[in-house]
Amino acid sequence: MINPKYYLKFYSIGLRNSLEYKMVVISGILNPIIGTIVFTFIWAAIYNLGYTTIGSFTLNEMIFYYLTGMIIGMFYVDMAGYFQEEVMSGHLLQHTIRNINPFLRRYFSFLGFQTFWIITTILIVIIFSVFVSLPVTLLGIILFIPFLIIAVALRTVISSLIALLTVKTQRIMSIMQAFNTLNGFLAGMWLPLTFFPPAYQSVFYYLPFQYMYFFPNMVLAGKITSTQMLIGFLFAMIWLVFFIIIFGPLYKKAIKYFEAQGG
Repeated sequence: MINPKYYLKFYSIGLRNSLEYKMVVISGILNPIIGTIVFTFIWAAIYNLGYTTIGSFTLNEMIFYYLTGMIIGMFYVDMAGYFQEEVMSGHLLQHTIRNINPFLRRYFSFLGFQTFWIITTILIVIIFSVFVSLPVTLLGIILFIPFLIIAVALRTVISSLIALLTVKTQRIMSIMQAFNTLNGFLAGMWLPLTFFPPAYQSVFYYLPFQYMYFFPNMVLAGKITSTQMLIGFLFAMIWLVFFIIIFGPLYKKAIKYFEAQGG
């Protein structure tokens, strides 16, 4: 039985920890600003070569794609490194005894630590949207929220599945890095998926990766139709339910294996 009070406490601890370090607060303000400036200069130079649109994106839309991606990325947490540390230190056994899900514990404490960064990044996006003409509407924001939740849930569950391998192997970080590389490419983190030929895009559409980054980004930008949004929602939910279903028994099996090894 999950006790919400535990996880709200972990969130509070993460938030307090972030505010105790001045450099965290300062970097929470500067990192999104510096990143946006650098990204803008790079793409402005590319568009100045004579392009008005690249892959159906104008310069302003490209910058907004980057900013929205920053918001999505702020909610992503690496479960593999954390779980590996919990296994090697033996803390995992303490969590199981107290009936605390280690992944939920990690996510809520991480979310608390990231709160200041998330707020700052959202404010930057709002300011950019005010000064630059973009097709962002209240409806787009409302529709974006459930897709953001799905994206974060997908990324977290898949990362947690990979983390479970820690109980059998200590080489988990190389596996996670391989996943991050693959995900960066197929999710549209490096380049929007519309940059690729139509044949590639049709394949990407059926994979879970784009629903972790590209698709929610397009929803907020208003660059997909209502039909595409509905189909995308169904595919994303199918993938999410699939990964959640297989995570349950695999998590129990991993815990039993860990306990059998003496923690």
